[in-house]
Amino acid sequence: YNIDHKHHQHHNDVDHDLIHHNDDIDHKHKHHDDDNYHHNQHIFDIDHEHHQHLHKYNFHHNQHNYNIDHKHQHHNDDNDHHNQHNYNIDHKHHQHHNDVDHDLIHHNDVIDHKHQHHDDDNQHHNQHIFDIDHEHHQHLHKYNFHHNQHNY
Repeated sequence: YNIDHKHHQHHNDVDHDLIHHNDDIDHKHKHHDDDNYHHNQHIFDIDHEHHQHLHKYNFHHNQHNYNIDHKHQHHNDDNDHHNQHNYNIDHKHHQHHNDVDHDLIHHNDVIDHKHQHHDDDNQHHNQHIFDIDHEHHQHLHKYNFHHNQHNY
């Protein structure tokens, strides 16, 4: 009976301490939740104000962009006309260059043909000189041989 009584008393004490401990924790959680609530409310207010501000800012910004886009459109139209004009000039210029290139190619072909004839003439001429030199050399060789023989 005494052991049971002490055991029971001990459990009651532990339970009482736990209940008290849990009450403290609950109380702290309550304070913590209240702080969070105020904090979140504050964040919400700031976000709301920020959102309003951005909304106004975006409206003005978009209006400004619209005006700029409109000016760009005019500018692009001007550029298109300008580019068309340049295209026409380039086309004529290109055509002219093609004509000139064609004439130059023809001219170069004629010159190449003349060079070819000239090279052929040179080749025959050099062959002829070589033959004469060779013959001359042979002749000198014989002459020297006889001359040396005679002197000996």
